[in-house]
Amino acid sequence: MKTRNLIWLLTLLVMLFSRCNNGNEAPPYNYHLKLKFEDSSGKNLVNGLKYEQQSYSFQVTDEYKLQVTSTDISDQKEILYVEVENDQAEYLHFSYSTFDYVASTITWKLVCPHIFGNNEEHIITSYWKKENHMAVCLKITCDDKDFQFTQKQGSNAYTTLITLSK
Repeated sequence: MKTRNLIWLLTLLVMLFSRCNNGNEAPPYNYHLKLKFEDSSGKNLVNGLKYEQQSYSFQVTDEYKLQVTSTDISDQKEILYVEVENDQAEYLHFSYSTFDYVASTITWKLVCPHIFGNNEEHIITSYWKKENHMAVCLKITCDDKDFQFTQKQGSNAYTTLITLSK
């Protein structure tokens, strides 16, 4: 009986300690962008996008096409979400996660006639590095133009204003 209890205890300890991460941050690494698109006069181009509530998020129902490419995947279809304020779509919300590594670049290919006024593919690329066991965004580009964060990722997302000349 004592031998069985000892084996049980040792098995439990091995299972418990095998889950330790030796001081490394456990995955996943999360990447969140909150993008506001405006025209040159300051009009929010995300306003007016049609959406429907899906549990705790708001999924775009207007015509769009979104694909994501990263270190480990190529052209994976994604769902486009918006952040809603005062019953209006205000920001596009892009999310991605990786396990065991930080992706150096994540590229979203977006076709959205409501925002861009055309059916062309627009490229949004975010550049990342690992810092303090987290994924930290270095910069964001849209169609090869750099844009600055208006707010760094806190508990929410990296917020960026993208001004389009349409």
